[in-house]
Amino acid sequence: MNPIIINGEYAYAMVYSDNLQEDAKCTLCSILNCKAMCGSNVAVMPDVHYAGSCVVGFTSTVAARVIPALVGGDIGCGVLCAEVSLSCSLSDDFFKRLDQIIHEHVPAGERTNSNNLQQEMHLAAESASFRSNYSDKKVNIDQLQKLFLKTHSKTSLGSLGSGNHFIELNKSSTSIFMTIHTGSRQLGVSVNKYHCNRAIPNNSVTDYKHIMEEIIEGKETKVPMHLRDFQRDLIQELRQRGMESSIKSRMKLIQWEPCTEEYGYLENEGKEEYTQDLIIAQQFASLNRYMILKNIIDNMLDMKIINVFESTHNYLEDNIIRKGAIKAEGRIIIPINAREGVIIGQGIPKAEWNYSAPHGAGRRLKRKDRFSLEDYQKEMVGIYSTTVCSETADEAPGMYKTWHDVGEWVQQVIQIEQTANTLYNYKGGK
Repeated sequence: MNPIIINGEYAYAMVYSDNLQEDAKCTLCSILNCKAMCGSNVAVMPDVHYAGSCVVGFTSTVAARVIPALVGGDIGCGVLCAEVSLSCSLSDDFFKRLDQIIHEHVPAGERTNSNNLQQEMHLAAESASFRSNYSDKKVNIDQLQKLFLKTHSKTSLGSLGSGNHFIELNKSSTSIFMTIHTGSRQLGVSVNKYHCNRAIPNNSVTDYKHIMEEIIEGKETKVPMHLRDFQRDLIQELRQRGMESSIKSRMKLIQWEPCTEEYGYLENEGKEEYTQDLIIAQQFASLNRYMILKNIIDNMLDMKIINVFESTHNYLEDNIIRKGAIKAEGRIIIPINAREGVIIGQGIPKAEWNYSAPHGAGRRLKRKDRFSLEDYQKEMVGIYSTTVCSETADEAPGMYKTWHDVGEWVQQVIQIEQTANTLYNYKGGK
């Protein structure tokens, strides 16, 4: 099995799949032709498919520059897996109670908890305390609050979202697992927008003296948001010209203009700020998953947690971007589809794969190629779910590849321990 090699102007990609669709290939070429990719090692996972500005399964080392659009807005998205014990049988009554509790305590789709920022931070601290029972990860609540304020983000802790996000109960031959797939919700979207607006276009002009002159002359002028030192330099210039009394009025003439280029990049201070904001948003995504787990466990008194682990798949860590890919290290979980369940195993880190593994099987069909509700219902026979409906039909099992499609590739970087089939599935509609 040999990877597909895609060559670009500034980098090349190793694609570990024998099924690279044309739209995904075109997107990869666009990325590899960006100057910001110079010096980066790109490896694409077996679950590769088109995903707008990037492709699912994309991994890349980060050199001097980083492109925010490659991570996107679902920052920190991942799957939390809690092995649980039950003091009752897996009866219809059990699944009915579980489903009712999730509907009542986990807002999904476009719904969120209507918290103000102070309430959100209180819940974040509560979730962090709960998480400390199972993880040594830390979060700075003050930094989290500052990020919410800086990006004007809406609150959304403890909510699931829609699309491919889900809550499942899975069963292997020896264990039962509660799996929760979601991310940083509104915060991730806000962080992504904030930094994409301030990204540097690939054809940017660094000399902004002519822009400064227009403002000094008293004209309203558009100023690209990536010119981080513009205000400082303008104030300095006004003072040198003896126009200190005009500083306030001249500042009002600035019309900040966001970057509209798809693959704008960040470097130096901008890159550092983006990286720090990603770390905080990624922590919030983890707290979101733990809060959902806590809200379920607190109300399902016959369910107890044995252990918990997570696999994150939209993030930046150790100077590697992963978009729809996970770190191939330690214990990991990979969802296949709503019918086949999840794979649990140990990562096998390989440098040529950017120490990464696929985050799932990948989509077989696009969302617009919707399954009929009847076919969707047939696929989910034997799985307890009250959310099999037209709104979630684009997430039907048949929309995704199967283990047979990707298993041979996946086993190059995953040592499989267990396969856990789906017993219960919950998805949020629109």
